[in-house]
Amino acid sequence: MVWHIFTKDMKRKKTMNGILLAFIILAAMFTASSLSVMVSVLRGADYFADISDVGDVFIMGNGEEEDLAKIQQCVENSDMVDSFRVNRLLALEEGDFLFNGEALQDEGMFCVLTPSENGMKYFDHDDQVLTADRIHNGEVYLTKSLKDHLGAKVGDTITVQVNGKKMDLTLAGTHKDCIYGISMNSTSVLISAEDMDSLLQGCEGDARIGNMYFLKTDHPTDLKNSLGELNGVSMVVDRDLLKLMYVPCILISGIFLIVGVILIAVSFLILRFSIRFSISEEFREIGVMKAIGIGNFKIRSIFTIKYICIGIIGCVIGLVFSFPFATCLKKISMPSMVMGNSLGAILNVVGVLAILLAIIGIAFRFTGLVKRSTPIEAIRNGQTGERYKQKSVLHLGRSKLPSPSFLAINDILSTPRRYISMVIIFALCVLLTLILSNSVVTLRSDALVETCGFMKADLYATLGDAENRNLNGIDSEETIQKCAEDTERELAEHGIPAKLSTRYVVNVNLESPTAKGMHTGYIPWGSSVSDYQCIKGSVPKAANEIMITKQVGKELDVSIGDTVMVDTKEGRMECMVTGYYDCMNSLGDAVLLHENFPYRQEDFLSGFMFDIRYEDSDTISDQVRASREATVKALYKKVYTAGELADKITGCSDSMAIVEKVLLGVTVVVILLAVILMERSFIADEKSQIALLKAVGMKDSKIIRWHVVRFSIVSIVAALLAMALNVPMTALLLNPIFKMMGGDSISYSIAGTKVFILYPLVAVIATACFTFLVAQYTRTITARDTASIE
Repeated sequence: MVWHIFTKDMKRKKTMNGILLAFIILAAMFTASSLSVMVSVLRGADYFADISDVGDVFIMGNGEEEDLAKIQQCVENSDMVDSFRVNRLLALEEGDFLFNGEALQDEGMFCVLTPSENGMKYFDHDDQVLTADRIHNGEVYLTKSLKDHLGAKVGDTITVQVNGKKMDLTLAGTHKDCIYGISMNSTSVLISAEDMDSLLQGCEGDARIGNMYFLKTDHPTDLKNSLGELNGVSMVVDRDLLKLMYVPCILISGIFLIVGVILIAVSFLILRFSIRFSISEEFREIGVMKAIGIGNFKIRSIFTIKYICIGIIGCVIGLVFSFPFATCLKKISMPSMVMGNSLGAILNVVGVLAILLAIIGIAFRFTGLVKRSTPIEAIRNGQTGERYKQKSVLHLGRSKLPSPSFLAINDILSTPRRYISMVIIFALCVLLTLILSNSVVTLRSDALVETCGFMKADLYATLGDAENRNLNGIDSEETIQKCAEDTERELAEHGIPAKLSTRYVVNVNLESPTAKGMHTGYIPWGSSVSDYQCIKGSVPKAANEIMITKQVGKELDVSIGDTVMVDTKEGRMECMVTGYYDCMNSLGDAVLLHENFPYRQEDFLSGFMFDIRYEDSDTISDQVRASREATVKALYKKVYTAGELADKITGCSDSMAIVEKVLLGVTVVVILLAVILMERSFIADEKSQIALLKAVGMKDSKIIRWHVVRFSIVSIVAALLAMALNVPMTALLLNPIFKMMGGDSISYSIAGTKVFILYPLVAVIATACFTFLVAQYTRTITARDTASIE
């Protein structure tokens, strides 16, 4: 009997069961795949570093020959180094590379490398090791991001020029680099060993020649601190910092995981709606079963088995689709990374099993409504099962509304619980799209530039000729001052009164009572430390005061008011921590020093990007500002607005924009499925009412309008709810990820037009259109169906 009832129900409600199945498939697919990708990304840095033989600490040394010799000696003789690998490199500026006869711009530093057996491993686009014998003379491999940015294709010519010597190379493909494949300000280029030898000829003693060391150690922090103090060491990275570089990838994969969670929530709401509707619709069958002695548990089991079967089928199909979908997600979230995890398909299976168990629990939980039905109630509640216990809020005699609008509003006010689920479902769908839209705008906003560790300015620029620059920026204080004066003079000649400022980048050794470490220090030049944003506490007012990021405070176990010892040219100095600030540019590993801080000359690294501030910035119009921006960008190669600079530093807004479009499509699909399921359910439940309305002369067009208005009201309420929640929910979901990137105090921007007009309007119009199409089914109902109880 149970099997007969089950099969009959599955056949009779094919539409509802099919849509519920579709929701479960989507939820299982998104959850399983995004969970797998998330774990792969979270553990991916370690996985990628392991298979690349990066070791525990990576350093790059370049400069004078004696400096390189000393670095080599320290690496070989250090007791903390268990083993090491080394790659030689040639560090070039973007002007040294030409594509289609034009010098590359805005690409930062290029590390020209060649694979070797004793160096780091590189991988091709199929994740196979790219060994030295696979790279032939005259060939070059670029990272995928650079290749896509240039619009280059295999077979194109890339020209490298060093000291007047030019070499034409043919693009043979792309490679994946654990260190520079995800760097925001530099990239790597692979060439053959013979081509490398040819480029290095005549460059002996050139500061651009150096080595990359990959060290294995059990004391990464101590080793990093000791090596970082050596002259010629331009970069020191350990595993922890390497992981932070992949945070933008985590942001994207995390969003897809959130999509999966929301789809699960939507599926459970749909499941709840379906169960409540089925039980209320089948009160007669339940009453008859109870009358012949079937207990509550067995009746509940009949309904539960149905949803378990749907859940199993949906989870299995979702699991199958999750594997290719996970591959697509990996390409979107991190195309330049070799991702993998030791758990493999287990994560996908765990994800769908969790969903299946939740479905079983929810199904059995909501079938508890069966307990409320009794045999006598089934008889007394009328032929169609109508309950006349509720009193309507609206009164037909007093209402001036058209009949379709009156019926729609009256339905919602009379049975609000029925429509709450619909509001929540639609609101969740719209909310996720709004959150992602806000994220994209925030990543490109002017406000984010201060979170990246910069001061407010009108424009930002990298200036200076290549010969006056080292790997990171202007190479001396004298060059910085001259470059600033020359630029101010040139801007004035073009009618732009402006002042330039920048930051010295220095190595700074901090020591607290419990810990010590080397960090990146920034010293304002041409401005004051008070021009920078302080998120808590106060800015330094004296040379012996500093401002740190919360990440540095955590590493040193210090907070505002504590003191640390700092190495200066005047000896050891006790400095007080006066406040916290954000610096996403250094992934949170930064210290802001007073402009009069007495740094040691050997700690000086470079100047880092100029701030261009108009002297009349507060009085000029937007038109004048736009004209000046165009003029400055025409004069210099690397000029950014605040939003453009923030976008360059974070480096993931373009991928996020793609995800935003994908989720908008998912939202429309979810709304379509939800409308079909609920509208068909309502039509089945209200069949006799629709027939009665037709019997008294109401036209099909008005009945359809009644249904459209009802769903439109629900979608409008859901859109308003999503708009109200989008700001707090954006902060709730994204704050943890931005904190990992070094941003503890994010000021989120709102995509006004999309959030308050476009996306809510899309949801409301889609709901109305889909309802209109599904409601055409009411035309099949005739006045003869008034007495139907099917």
